[in-house]
Amino acid sequence: MKQQRTAPDPAAKRLRCLLVEDEHLAITMMVQLIRSRSELLLVGIAKYQEQFFRKLDECDPDIVFLDIGIPPGSFGAYRQVDLRKDAILIVVSGYRPEVYRPLLSHVRILELPKPVSRSSFHVMMDKIIQLCKSDKAT
Repeated sequence: MKQQRTAPDPAAKRLRCLLVEDEHLAITMMVQLIRSRSELLLVGIAKYQEQFFRKLDECDPDIVFLDIGIPPGSFGAYRQVDLRKDAILIVVSGYRPEVYRPLLSHVRILELPKPVSRSSFHVMMDKIIQLCKSDKAT
């Protein structure tokens, strides 16, 4: 049974991140970008859909960076994504949003189009930090 946390760990003040990506260079780059932010803590990496669903339960992330095109490639499986209400799914992909949005309408989604640049990553993270601050204020 999945343990549910109600919010990011206030003691650590770091957002728990799960990276879901199958390309080695993209993994290396995203790991470096995530680790460059003191507000973020990388808690897991998954390269396949099966690993993704397992790590989602094990890691209970605040943020999921999801390459929507990871193997085996069945988009329909994403209907099963079960994130906490306050968690954020960041789709890191070259796919157009209309391809995956209907499958993920039950979760809070932001998009970070590929190829990801340092500046686009940091702009996105600044937006998420502000979003998290406003969520705590309400």
